[in-house]
Amino acid sequence: VGRQMGFNLLLTERDIVLAQVQGVGPEQAPIGYRRLLVGLAEIYQFEGLTHVDKDGRIVARAFPGIDPQPLPPTAQLRPDPTQAIPRVNFGAVDPDTLQVYFAVIPISQGDGGYLVGYRTETPTIANEMVALRDFRDENRALQSQLGNVMSLANLGFVLLSMVLLLGAAWVGLIVANAIVGPIRRLATAAEKVSAGDLESRVEVRRRDGELGDLGQAFNVMTERLADQRLSLIEAGQDAEDRRNFIETMLGVIPAGVISVSRQGDIGLVNSSAANILGQPAEALVGQNIKDVIPQIGRLFDIATHTGRGAREALDWSAGHEVRSLIVEISPETLHHGADAASFVVTLENITELVTAQRTAAWADVARRIAHEIKNPLTPIQLSAERLRRRYASSLEGRDREIFDQCTSTIVKHVGDIGRMVTEFSSFARMPEPIIAEADLREIAREALFPFGVAYPSVTYRSEMPNEAVPVMCDARLIAQALTNLIKNASEAISESAEIEKGQVEVEVVRERAGARVEVRDNGKGLPSALKHRLTEPYMTTREKGTGLGLAIVRKAIEDHDGSFEIRDREGGGAVASLFLPALPLSPDQGDKVNSQDAAEAEETAFHGH
Repeated sequence: VGRQMGFNLLLTERDIVLAQVQGVGPEQAPIGYRRLLVGLAEIYQFEGLTHVDKDGRIVARAFPGIDPQPLPPTAQLRPDPTQAIPRVNFGAVDPDTLQVYFAVIPISQGDGGYLVGYRTETPTIANEMVALRDFRDENRALQSQLGNVMSLANLGFVLLSMVLLLGAAWVGLIVANAIVGPIRRLATAAEKVSAGDLESRVEVRRRDGELGDLGQAFNVMTERLADQRLSLIEAGQDAEDRRNFIETMLGVIPAGVISVSRQGDIGLVNSSAANILGQPAEALVGQNIKDVIPQIGRLFDIATHTGRGAREALDWSAGHEVRSLIVEISPETLHHGADAASFVVTLENITELVTAQRTAAWADVARRIAHEIKNPLTPIQLSAERLRRRYASSLEGRDREIFDQCTSTIVKHVGDIGRMVTEFSSFARMPEPIIAEADLREIAREALFPFGVAYPSVTYRSEMPNEAVPVMCDARLIAQALTNLIKNASEAISESAEIEKGQVEVEVVRERAGARVEVRDNGKGLPSALKHRLTEPYMTTREKGTGLGLAIVRKAIEDHDGSFEIRDREGGGAVASLFLPALPLSPDQGDKVNSQDAAEAEETAFHGH
């Protein structure tokens, strides 16, 4: 009904607009306009039509079939500005009976007011529609009540679900705690163990079940780990102690120890080997042993091919010093034979031993020579002197001259031989040193003083500290040693015609552990070929030298637990250095003073001008 009324009302509104265009309107032709409404009502099956202006006032109406009806509610007489096509509003005049219906449509988009069409319904259909409406209302009420009941049921279900959920969560928490508790304790203990705490243990409860068995196994594991760590720590400490012992032993033993691979590459060098080879240990690591010590190439090849140890004695030149070495090559202890992966090279410096053996042998020779020669010397000298007294006066002229010359030659050479025998005796029977405290400066001054007169062409200088330099020594033996050194320096200058201005310097230096005396000269220097043998007995480069001076010096210094060395001097000449242990020094001592005035004063005393 509503759809048909709306469609017919749209057609009616169209015709009214066309009629108003043609001059049939409520103001131009009121009667004709009313007749138009009656005709349109009959044409489009309306029982009545009402034209209402925009303010809700009736302009014209026609009810050819029924009594005039009231206007629809004001809300129905308002156009919707959002609608492009006019909207038809439909409703019942009396909602209780539903016998008369109305439809409202704006005329010309509401500018011409509103057109209301009325149509009646048969009582039977109206009653059925009222019954249908009541049924609908009851159905809606029932649905509303059913919705309320469903809401209450849903609320109850939600509440019950929440209770069940909370109960399940509570039960789940209990079960989870029963499961997670042991796991949490296990994880906490594992975290502590991973941090290094092997004393951590898992608390095991009776209700833990299989997780409790896992915790017990974890406790057993951590206990074993703790025992193993303690064993490892003890083993590591033992290995560290052994390593420290081996390193200490390798550092203090006088023999040089070198670890080399099968190819000869050096991997480890102790300090004694570095000192013997004259190179830092860091510089030796990585080098090939054949390049460092070419003389042992053949010996190393024999050891690597046979897998057995090899031993050989050789002379090794370290700078200007020649050392006597015993080299022994041994395979590693774990792999003997030709499959040995590495070898140990042992270097034993026997230079001092060889020198001592030679010294002892020469001392025995000197003692025998002195014994055999000394006995006939005195009768020869006495006989020559007696011949001179007995027959000199009976000879004249050329015979007397020849006789005096012969007897003088005999006496002179007997004296030279006597001095040589005295030196032999001194070297063969060096007296035991009488150790006492002495000032090393005074010993050096006493040894230096006589040479200023004996060698006037040589300038002697001394450098002494202001304070005393106390040492424990035999002053007579040290003075004799310094005298020999100064004498050698003076003779080295005197024998060289190329040196215009000879100079000998004696310096006393206080050191932390002792005192050092150095005798320097600008003479002809040391012979390079025999430099390493100059301290051996009977080794000399002079025609009238006995070769015992430096040997006596070396023996005297060694008897004092000191050291003696000779080396070339920069710029020409030689340096002889003595080191003696010193007495403890006070903190304010130890300033060395090199005073030019004191040196000039001593030079004046030496030369007498």
